Amino acid sequence: MRVRFYDVLKSILFGNFLYGICAVTLAIESSVQLSLPLHSFFFYLFVFSTTKYYYTYAYISCANQSNCSDMRLIWYQKFKGLVQKSQQIHASISFLVILLLINPLNFSAIHIPIVGLIALCLFLGISILYYGSVRFRNKKWQFRKYGLFKPLIIGFIWAGMVSFLPIFFYDLASRSHFTFSLLNSLQFLSNWIFISLLAVIFDIKDYAQDANQHISTWVVKLGLSNTIFKFLLPITIISLILYCTAAYQLNFTAQKIVFNSIPWILLIIVSYSMHQRKSILYYLAIIDGLMLIKSSCGILGII
Repeated sequence: MRVRFYDVLKSILFGNFLYGICAVTLAIESSVQLSLPLHSFFFYLFVFSTTKYYYTYAYISCANQSNCSDMRLIWYQKFKGLVQKSQQIHASISFLVILLLINPLNFSAIHIPIVGLIALCLFLGISILYYGSVRFRNKKWQFRKYGLFKPLIIGFIWAGMVSFLPIFFYDLASRSHFTFSLLNSLQFLSNWIFISLLAVIFDIKDYAQDANQHISTWVVKLGLSNTIFKFLLPITIISLILYCTAAYQLNFTAQKIVFNSIPWILLIIVSYSMHQRKSILYYLAIIDGLMLIKSSCGILGII
């Protein structure tokens, strides 16, 4: 029974199902926090399938490596055929659902202001260039290779998916205009900073690999202790203080502020625990699970 549970856990984590679930719950949290109606089941199916496909894409290309000791890549090598079929299914779901979502809207995208369309193109472009590349002035550009900016880029892509996209599709359906209010700006920045800090923590796992490939992440540049005590902890504490200050100015209830502060406090605890080496399952379950906790606390703080 224990072996079966362990295998299921690995399939959920290595197969990036947890990422898909986190994206859906964070998107729901954004709508709830902004007092917007929830989207249809198909919108969240699109968010789930797109997120799972996006994260799985990188590991399929690495599954052909020989003499690999990475537990996740070994799993991808073992289930390569099944993963490829899953990718085809989720790509098809994403394509069909986006057609289903746009068609009932009678192509009302023409009513969306230029700011919203520019923001959408920006998120799409950055997400493509994270794994893809483009040549400019005889130089190959791939955002993933810029280690110091990589966490910010990951957080920005996530914030675009879970904070901007729900508002964009709401505007598309209601033919309203996207406005950068203080409330949705705070929600966007909160997700951006929180997930960026998670990405820095996750780089600790890849410290040796990044160092060998000369990718200058924060951990490679500062070292483990300095990354934790001089980077992660101060920024997390400052972000929590600034969030509480902004929430107070926006007249958030005490209950809402307390619930929304819980994930940041847990982030401080997890950051401190990183001075001890952890397994890859810990990183995937605990660190990425903080996104699920963040969305749950954000929803509970409202209801």
